[in-house]
Amino acid sequence: MRSSLLVIAVMLTAAAAIVMAETTPVTVRIDSGLITGLVDTTRNARYFKGIPFAATTGGANRWLPPQPVVPWGDQALNVSDFGPGCLQTHHNPDVPTVQSEDCLNLKYVKRRVSADFCVVLILVWCSW
Repeated sequence: MRSSLLVIAVMLTAAAAIVMAETTPVTVRIDSGLITGLVDTTRNARYFKGIPFAATTGGANRWLPPQPVVPWGDQALNVSDFGPGCLQTHHNPDVPTVQSEDCLNLKYVKRRVSADFCVVLILVWCSW
């Protein structure tokens, strides 16, 4: 019994170590202002998950083509988590539960593979 509990404790500790990545905040400057994302030292990658690339589509911008994003200046915008998903009438498990008309954002991930080679992945999702 005691050895079974020890095995279970070791397995849970190992699982927690896999799930919990070592992350630290990182701030960079883009054209619109400062953004703060996360550096995952376990996977050697940088994550910026909710970068606005256009102004909100609500209010005066409703039914217009996407307008340029309004720069937010030197106050760092926290983009370490996903931005809101676009409004949906039926729940789609791939869409974040927080939804808004202000959903024009993108995720940027940069993973360093070696000192001489980097992979950059950019995903832009459009729906009509």
